[in-house]
Amino acid sequence: MTATVREWLPWGVLSHEAVRETLEQAVAQWSGQWFTAPYAGVAGVRATMAEPRPEGDGTGWRVYRTAVAVRAGRAALSRLVNRALDLGADALDPTPADLRIMAGLEDKILEALAETVERALGVAGRTRPVPEKPENPLGDDGGVVVSLAEPSGREVMTLAVPGEAIFRHLKASLERPAEKAARLRPLAEALAEVRISLEARIGKVELTLAELDELAVGDVLVLDTRLDEAVDIAGLASHDVFAKAVLTHTEDGFALMFNQ
Repeated sequence: MTATVREWLPWGVLSHEAVRETLEQAVAQWSGQWFTAPYAGVAGVRATMAEPRPEGDGTGWRVYRTAVAVRAGRAALSRLVNRALDLGADALDPTPADLRIMAGLEDKILEALAETVERALGVAGRTRPVPEKPENPLGDDGGVVVSLAEPSGREVMTLAVPGEAIFRHLKASLERPAEKAARLRPLAEALAEVRISLEARIGKVELTLAELDELAVGDVLVLDTRLDEAVDIAGLASHDVFAKAVLTHTEDGFALMFNQ
């Protein structure tokens, strides 16, 4: 474990609500896989730099995979197996062979818990042939201690999750930056697809309002442009002249032939 992964996040995020929610979902998933009724849930999440206290009965910590350590008292482990087998507390008078089988089942249940939590946090790894039993599962950089309790409130076991695993999970869950906007097209290229309306000014004439009022059907207005003279071409909206063209005849009517 190294402290470098903590440079970009404050220590307080270890017990952030998002971390607790991830742990609660993972524990609920594990409980649903192994028990016919809800067995244990997250009762507390606490960030700590100190080494978690060992159990009084000496069961200690077990690391089944990569990071998450599990710890439970002997009585809690006995109840764990009985609940998984759906047995009452006095249902068995186990033989030595039964005890070996139950010990194997106990390891499988705890191994599954560690695996489910690690997968939820995005921790990759494989199950160890033999669980590691560290004295301090959080290492030098601390981490999170998670208390699991039965619905009645009785604590059944504790998890220790190193801070590095929490930080990496939070970093991976952050929203990714928005993708870069597409490259802007050159202005000339973008404008090339714009459609505009044009007008051809074939000439003009000036009239008084009185003369305009006297106009009637059949009257002729003489423009200031000859038939063979170029006319102005302008944008219909801007009225800015940008070219000149000559009026010509086609089969469909008039056309404009640009000459300037």
